[in-house]
Amino acid sequence: YYPYEYWGKFDWITLEDFAAALDNMRQWNHNLMPYFSAVETCDIRAKAPDRPSTPPITAEQLWNLCWINVVHGVKGIIWFHHFEPTPPENYQTMARFVDAVTRHGPAILAADFPGRVHVETPPQARVDVMAKLHDGKLYIFAASVKKGRDFHLQREADVEFEVKFTIEGADKDGQVEVLDEDRKVAM
Repeated sequence: YYPYEYWGKFDWITLEDFAAALDNMRQWNHNLMPYFSAVETCDIRAKAPDRPSTPPITAEQLWNLCWINVVHGVKGIIWFHHFEPTPPENYQTMARFVDAVTRHGPAILAADFPGRVHVETPPQARVDVMAKLHDGKLYIFAASVKKGRDFHLQREADVEFEVKFTIEGADKDGQVEVLDEDRKVAM
């Protein structure tokens, strides 16, 4: 399932459908078997005869697509970099992602948080989360799942919106450390 490659060919290619397909994989196997996802790193078919030409996936899109996979339970990523060259900046993103999931792997693979995490976004936005407990700390992994058919036209930097996370039972006066961003935000 390559949402950035096939958005011009099929009506059902959206990031929302991609996230739903990942959820279906986990549900259909009753979360008993780990599953992997092949992630496009390039323009798979730059000049396909059966659909409009697509630009290669950007580094921002690739980063977000990888985290959508993690948030929706994928246990492994397969880089699909065939037929066309992968842009150099995407190799950097791939390395950064592998580094991040390696460092945060124990938290990613930890037990699910038994409480609830509520996410509030503006109507045009969607953010999916995965909450885990590891070494007595709560980790929330989040990914933006752009809505609708025109998700491929939206650059990450151009679509800023405020997200509010509410964690049942959490200290409302606490601070949250944003991993890998060297910053903290108030609860």
